[in-house]
Amino acid sequence: MTEAEIVAITVAADDLDRDVATKYTKLEEKTQFLWDKYMGNEVFTTHLLKSVSRLYGPSDNMTADLVVGFSGE
Repeated sequence: MTEAEIVAITVAADDLDRDVATKYTKLEEKTQFLWDKYMGNEVFTTHLLKSVSRLYGPSDNMTADLVVGFSGE
């Protein structure tokens, strides 16, 4: 394996780490947004739980706007 191949693999791994961190940051922002709405009595427990389950449930696109009322992107 050449040095150029090693560098290319290392750069690709760093990009993957960055993508994963971005996805989890967005997930945490959406969860916090929902929690704040719940604590402010703006949504019911059912809405909170359904929305969080959509966020953490299986999905092809984790950043999709499945949360009603969330426009933080």
